[in-house]
Amino acid sequence: MKKAGFLGATLATMLLLSLHSNAQFEEGQSDINAGIGFVAFGLEGETGVPPVSLSYEYGITDNIGVGAFVGYTSSTTDFGFFGNSAEINFTYMMFAARGSYHFELIDDFDTYAGVMIGYNNASVDYGDTDFGGLEQPSFDVGGVLYGFYAGGRYHFTDNIGAFLEIGYGISAVNLGLAFKF
Repeated sequence: MKKAGFLGATLATMLLLSLHSNAQFEEGQSDINAGIGFVAFGLEGETGVPPVSLSYEYGITDNIGVGAFVGYTSSTTDFGFFGNSAEINFTYMMFAARGSYHFELIDDFDTYAGVMIGYNNASVDYGDTDFGGLEQPSFDVGGVLYGFYAGGRYHFTDNIGAFLEIGYGISAVNLGLAFKF
């Protein structure tokens, strides 16, 4: 609850400070972010794919962008019970539409906050584990997702930079490369 309150206060502060236009984001601009996450939502395992994401954004005005997001992560862990062991495989993926509001909080730094809505899917299966002839349990669930995020991009060149986002995504913190065209 403290994290949600802090994130909400941060977003509100950034929006209040955005009273002037942003030279880092422009109408007609396209951005692609390719990132890796550092705080996965409940997937802790020994091996697997770290949280990875790809997002696209198109500037419909100098301050408003719309786009899409896709993310994936997986992990595998060993689980022991009653003298037996099982390999548990977790996967999580999400697809979403996003809308962002851009503002210049720091000179030469594209800061933004936004919302997203989409679909997510989580699945668990037990690999090649023998359950004494019983059917292996597994589940696959999904549904509508919605959330908010805040982030920033800094471009080292006219077209290449780095980005950092916090909020709801494939991970609570995403960091990676940003490409502007």
